[in-house]
Amino acid sequence: MEEDRQSVPVDFEAPTFWENSDFWQLVHVNQIRGPIGDLRILYANILAHLDPGSGHLEHIVLDHTPRCDDGSLAADGPIMTWWQALDAIMKQVQPPHAHRYDSLSSRRELLDSLGFVDIDGQYVRLPINSDNTAVPPWPLNEWERRLGRYYGDTLADANCDALDALSAAAFTRYGTDLPEPWEKFKWAVRDEMMKQEVHVYHLL
Repeated sequence: MEEDRQSVPVDFEAPTFWENSDFWQLVHVNQIRGPIGDLRILYANILAHLDPGSGHLEHIVLDHTPRCDDGSLAADGPIMTWWQALDAIMKQVQPPHAHRYDSLSSRRELLDSLGFVDIDGQYVRLPINSDNTAVPPWPLNEWERRLGRYYGDTLADANCDALDALSAAAFTRYGTDLPEPWEKFKWAVRDEMMKQEVHVYHLL
């Protein structure tokens, strides 16, 4: 019989959270860049509660900035128009230093300054789509093509649920200068994401 599981809201920036914390072998941090008031304080608290000599921190960040290396993504198309509008809102409402440690090098320097050792970091490309029929195929790497199929199906789902989850609250609460209301414009974003000739990816 499975145990009942409940999601309990946690404020990991509250001092009381760390006062009652044990030591851990592994701390996994995933997708909390925006809400963090001060990443340095969070990392310092984690380090203080890792098992000395054997504890590990794993931090995963998905950067939704659309990237394209071959010019197939239009600078004024739906994807870039959507992202620029959303990114402008995020920078408006997030703490001023929320993006200070976005790069691997800056995050490595921060971790090193706090006393972390054996620091490793890497980028993984997440294509938004893939095309096995093109010559050459997109992406060239077979593993990335598989990622593109799965990630594209999630991000550009039939009902635009993923795009709504990323965007609807921000556009509803803070307004937007999109050329059309979000409920209509999201379909143009989804359509461009599904075009196999548009070679765009995110970074994990």
